Amino acid sequence: MLLAEDATGYANLCRLLTDAQLLGERGDPWVAIEQICAHAAGMTVLLGPRSHPGRLAVAGRVDAAARLAAPFREAFGPDRCVVAVEHRLEAGSATEIRTMLRFAEKLDAVAVATNPVRYLVPDDAFLADALECMRKIVPVASSNVSRTNAEGWLKPPAEMRALFAERPDLCDATLEVAERCTFDLGLKQVHFPDFPIPGGRSADSMLAERCWRGVHERGMKQDERLRDRLHHELSMIRQMGYAAYFLTVAEIVADVKAMGIMAACRGSAAGSFVCYLTGISDVDALRHDLAFERFLNPMRDELPDVDIDVESARREDVYDMILSRHGQERAACVAMIDTFRARAAIREVGKALGLPEIEVGMVAKSFPHISARNIRDGLERLPELDGINLPMRQLELLFRVAERLDGFPRHIALHPCGIVLASSSGCGCSRPCVMRSTRSPAPQGRRSIWIGSRSMTDPPST
Repeated sequence: MLLAEDATGYANLCRLLTDAQLLGERGDPWVAIEQICAHAAGMTVLLGPRSHPGRLAVAGRVDAAARLAAPFREAFGPDRCVVAVEHRLEAGSATEIRTMLRFAEKLDAVAVATNPVRYLVPDDAFLADALECMRKIVPVASSNVSRTNAEGWLKPPAEMRALFAERPDLCDATLEVAERCTFDLGLKQVHFPDFPIPGGRSADSMLAERCWRGVHERGMKQDERLRDRLHHELSMIRQMGYAAYFLTVAEIVADVKAMGIMAACRGSAAGSFVCYLTGISDVDALRHDLAFERFLNPMRDELPDVDIDVESARREDVYDMILSRHGQERAACVAMIDTFRARAAIREVGKALGLPEIEVGMVAKSFPHISARNIRDGLERLPELDGINLPMRQLELLFRVAERLDGFPRHIALHPCGIVLASSSGCGCSRPCVMRSTRSPAPQGRRSIWIGSRSMTDPPST
């Protein structure tokens, strides 16, 4: 397990997650030990009983485990290479704990108390089993699930201390590691893509220069009305710190048009005179007396939204241009998250429960296209269920598990047009965390970033 301690560690964690998704098989991410050690800065590594060194230790090969763990200790340092001890209340747990403590002593590493958490509360154990079996496409049975009891839940501090009553120092060490990993990712801040700024210049001065050049290129008369409008918009953009964003969008639109691809700005951005002068929009907001405040207003907690339409037949060329200019370290296609709704949840849970596929299909079809959490509300209006040949006990279990899947991720697919550009400011968001799409892989090896539709309302779009 890897824990990020600061922004550098979080960026390295995103890098390793991305590489694991891209290098491993679908559903089985993988990354080499050497790669982990090469990006150890800002992170703590926990070597638990299911890690490669941990499995050797549990098998009684403590010396071999210490040798295998040596690269981790060297890369992360003695204080940030930690042995994780688990008390799962299983047969043999006490012996495993003693073995892992010997491993920690051999490695000269700190040992911490942990728990392999898979669900929030004990009642969710069966739901976790159902999800595991749905992923494996096998029925729920003791031979198909990895747990042996319902102890894999997020236990409160008091219960963890009770489990490790004989070694309270392990819980103390856990708190020390947790405190090291407390930092602000800056998720509530705006991180615009970097724009190359010559030495001694600022993004605001470059935007102003670009606008005045646009006045000349558009053949406009520099009267007082024009100067006042331009000064007003530039002042507001400077006040809100958005100059680099406008420069980046203007550059992308210019590159698209230089490729002979038609591009049009739509929506409230057409009300910006700056967008017109920088070539983002071809609508003269000054001439048509359009309100800039509808597009950008410091009184509203919203980011500027510049919608650019391009020819659908040339969309792949636009992808290639943007990803080539910014590089796959800083750019990724947006993925859409398909979540479980009533019908899909019923079908998938029915398979996991081993129920007859035809009967489950009839149950699923009887429901309208509603959220899974509303399954029970729809039961009163579904006379079609009267003809289902499933016992009420099985239907009750089916519905109870299916409604818990409401909003759970089901698949990811490629967004038809979204691209995320990241900054290199050193913040935790400076590198996209890229996931492999299970339904529609990014074309021609392009990377896709896993981001939900709600999250897409947060960053500025290009």
